[in-house]
Amino acid sequence: MNKKIIAAAGTAAAAAISAAAAIPAAGRFFFNFVFERNPIKKLAPFGEGTVYGKIIDRGRKWLHASETEKVVMISDDGLRLIGHYFAAEGSDRTMILCHGWRGAWDQDFAPTSRWLYAQGWNLLIIEERGQGLSEGKYITLGIREKRDIVGWAKWLNKTKHPQRIWLSGLSMGASAVLMAGGEKDLPDNVCGIIADCGFTEPMKMFMSAGKQMIGKFTDPIIRVLCRMARRKIKIDPEHSTTIDAVKRTNIPVMFIHGQADSFVACEMTVENYKACSSPKKKLFLVEGADHCMSYFVDPERYKRKILEFFTECREKPV
Repeated sequence: MNKKIIAAAGTAAAAAISAAAAIPAAGRFFFNFVFERNPIKKLAPFGEGTVYGKIIDRGRKWLHASETEKVVMISDDGLRLIGHYFAAEGSDRTMILCHGWRGAWDQDFAPTSRWLYAQGWNLLIIEERGQGLSEGKYITLGIREKRDIVGWAKWLNKTKHPQRIWLSGLSMGASAVLMAGGEKDLPDNVCGIIADCGFTEPMKMFMSAGKQMIGKFTDPIIRVLCRMARRKIKIDPEHSTTIDAVKRTNIPVMFIHGQADSFVACEMTVENYKACSSPKKKLFLVEGADHCMSYFVDPERYKRKILEFFTECREKPV
């Protein structure tokens, strides 16, 4: 997935970076590519035509064939956000699943949703703001999504009355759930977090990916992008970090990352793990796995590690 993203952005932006004088134009291009709902260059579906794609297709078919309830939550800033709720019979625990940047509710968790459901979890798979059927002009890389996740947890308590809620995120969704874990008004019955391939802060991720896309012009272009984000979206990618959030949380957290991740550096998850103040935290690194590929590389170990963490947190599988 990351290689297609980098290739798409790098190819489309090449003409805009022919000289330093083009830096403002390149900054505007990348602002659109990173934040706006409709990117200049559309991305191909992840895993298309590969064995990974076939696994995702099977999972997607299960999601769409299962009995589900499309639900609505209004965000703090008035956006109509969409979720898909799967009720497990007799269950008193719910997993909120948060997809990644330019991901999709029926793609990112297609490989694992059926398995989680079989463990006795209600599933609430949300569509992030600025993506899918949810309202919003901009994706904000977890900065505002964290508040949406708090809102979804409160919504669950009002409408479904689960005794226990867990948060699970992939890529940007991982960073969003980690940020949500540090929010003061997160409901007390949120009792665990799973964060797969999260970053520490948007600025570092921009710089890392930018070096692959645009080389020596990375720093000035990313500075333009951040100034535009502050002006147009009222967010600050340079001073928003998961580190501060995990320092405040006492919720159990499982950190997962592929050691061969070429999009979000594995070291970012290690930093998050070290900074986390939770008395129950686990770090699971998968050798040879690229971005969001840990499940595909070692599915049995991936599932076993999660079940072990559930057990340590007194979440017994059925």
